[in-house]
Amino acid sequence: MINRLPALAFAVFFLSSSSAAQSSMFRGSLSHTGVFNTKGVTGPVEVKWKFETRGPIRSSPVLSDGAIFSGSSDGNLYVVNAETGQLKWKFEAARGIQSTPAINDGMVYFSSTDGIFHALDARTGREVWRHTSADSHYDGGWDYYTSSAAVSGGMVYFGSGDTHIYAMDARTGKERWKFKTEGVVRSSPAIADGVLYCGSNDGNLYALDQQTGQLRWKFKTQGNSFFPKGEVQSSPALAQGVVAFGSRDYRLYALDISTGKERWNFEHTNSWVVTSPVIHNGVVYAGSSDGHFFHAVDLKTGREKWRFKTESNVLGSPAYVDGLIYFGCFDSHLFALDAETGTERWKFKTGDSVMSSPFVSDGVIYFGSDDGSLYALSSRKQPAAPANLKRAVFWDGRVVFKWFRGHEKVRDYLSSHGYETLTVGTLTKFLKDRISDRVPSVVVFAIDTVPQMVAGDTPENSVLRQYLDAGGKVVWMGIMPFAIKRNADTGLPVEYDSKIGEKILGMKLAEPQGAYRTTATREGREWGLPEWFVNDGGVDPKEVTTVLATNENGRAAVWVKNYGGRPGTGFVYLWARREPIDDLEMIRKVAEYGL
Repeated sequence: MINRLPALAFAVFFLSSSSAAQSSMFRGSLSHTGVFNTKGVTGPVEVKWKFETRGPIRSSPVLSDGAIFSGSSDGNLYVVNAETGQLKWKFEAARGIQSTPAINDGMVYFSSTDGIFHALDARTGREVWRHTSADSHYDGGWDYYTSSAAVSGGMVYFGSGDTHIYAMDARTGKERWKFKTEGVVRSSPAIADGVLYCGSNDGNLYALDQQTGQLRWKFKTQGNSFFPKGEVQSSPALAQGVVAFGSRDYRLYALDISTGKERWNFEHTNSWVVTSPVIHNGVVYAGSSDGHFFHAVDLKTGREKWRFKTESNVLGSPAYVDGLIYFGCFDSHLFALDAETGTERWKFKTGDSVMSSPFVSDGVIYFGSDDGSLYALSSRKQPAAPANLKRAVFWDGRVVFKWFRGHEKVRDYLSSHGYETLTVGTLTKFLKDRISDRVPSVVVFAIDTVPQMVAGDTPENSVLRQYLDAGGKVVWMGIMPFAIKRNADTGLPVEYDSKIGEKILGMKLAEPQGAYRTTATREGREWGLPEWFVNDGGVDPKEVTTVLATNENGRAAVWVKNYGGRPGTGFVYLWARREPIDDLEMIRKVAEYGL
């Protein structure tokens, strides 16, 4: 059924609307590659603004004419100023909006979960036409997204819960054609060279003539014992003669775009591939649900290039910008990874799961969260480090037992930001050089051990203490320094003893006392600590020079012991837990503070 406004009002709208408005839609383009040719966000990040709604935001925001358009599960389409986050207007639908808006030629198109497809004036939010179909809920559950529209050649295309793929006149809402599948259509159409590609929960990917809706070819997924249909909720990406998409049969597929012949599939064991992949420079990037990972796969061969483990499901679709991949996760984070290596560059924590796909433009990332907020993140401006500052991170792969489990992430993150990676063979030279030249420097110990030749057993024969006395700076991660005694043959821990550490540092240390809520002091916030977090450890505040954070028991959980150098130098005890640290950028801020 098609409902239209009176013809006079319709004509007035199109005479007054601007045809120069930017076209913007799901995944940034009709081909759905997820590649944005713009300036990215390299981190560290800060919140440019946050706009709150009354429901989870699983719709992905889009940008057009200086405004961000995004739906919310509270049933409203929100349009906010992209620079300030201030509300411009909103449209109230009868049900939640879990599709991504498409903006073209002064119009905005989206569907709500009641089966109504809306076409609005993009400037005012006034409804121009709507199409109503009987929407069907998917019985398989976890039915989080509805099909997002694609606009091309004066027509708008979308899938529906009534099992059809529709083509409508973009201005009038008149139905041009519809194609029936045998399942609910949650996949979003992608278009290239006059052909429309779209999946269905019947387990097929369809290639249709864009103008007529005639079938060119279809591809049936394999299915499995739990999901025999092999439902295709993922939206296809088109590039380099390939159409790539995921399925509920635990596979990521790549097909020949002309024939639909399978080139390869990559199995995500017992894990759906709902995410819509990125394709860039011969690589496919995609997330996994129950597999809890994000990976990169060679487009030609289907061989995995790298894999990044997450703490939870990845259902939202990624975005690629200038060497970085951005994606959201159920663990409430938005991640930024190096596209070449999969190394984490930064992550940002929201209040709940992130199923919205990021939209990137001119150094700002826009995305939604299940906490009900629409976020705009940008790179935090930081003063440049002194040109002669020496920054290093120590790591020893030969150590058998590593109490702190986040050591490799810390090493890789700091190395990617210009820190020299020191080993047993180079640590001593680095410290002695700084003792001699007194150049400002910092060493982050990513691994909670010090080679005996550096540690010593008294301040007099400890190279590390001499370095601190000379104005050096050490940032420590993990269990109390020098506290683990190891078996000489096996390298395994045999005893906890803080006496040597107390001699070298000249203070009373303490055994681990359990993880507690830790609150940053004013000085700690200046150094770059968050307002609160969970940390282990804790010493008597009277033993240290500066307390950066205190725990619930009044102990100093993050602290600095200064040895006569300028403020900001000395021994900094930052992270006492065995678990990896979430905010890797915090380490860098603390390490470089005061230098």
